[in-house]
Amino acid sequence: ILARICSRLKQHDRAVAEAELAIGLNPSSANSYLVLGICLMARGLLGEALPQIETAIRLVPSGSYHKVKLQAKGFGLYLMGDFDNAEACMRSALQGPSIGPFGWLNLAAVMVRQGRPEEARDAVQKALDIRPGMTLATYRQVFEGFTDDHVDRAAADVKAAGLPV
Repeated sequence: ILARICSRLKQHDRAVAEAELAIGLNPSSANSYLVLGICLMARGLLGEALPQIETAIRLVPSGSYHKVKLQAKGFGLYLMGDFDNAEACMRSALQGPSIGPFGWLNLAAVMVRQGRPEEARDAVQKALDIRPGMTLATYRQVFEGFTDDHVDRAAADVKAAGLPV
């Protein structure tokens, strides 16, 4: 938890150190690897982040955080420009019970980059069906602590897909 708080405060070095400490204390903690991956992604270290998230998925390939792990991996792939694999991860995370609107919004961002604006608008509408009143400002808050260029890119894509400002 301390690692995520530090990350949101843009204290990235401390966030990574706290997550690595948690892994050192419990090397089989999938959640610690997920947090480390998210902290590294927030810092802009996408190539280092994805293996941590993949380790989290491998350690616990199901359960309550599985969809979050898939979404995190998908978002990292989106930021790296691997849109087909990002879409596959996000679609897997969207199967079954909903984990909220953000998966649909992240999928919309991918579809914008793939040149599929109609499908992107449909994904935004599904997010709005889950959380009416969802706005771009709310979406941006989820990525508080991430590098500005990554947040700006994702926000521009979901805005292009029709998410209200």
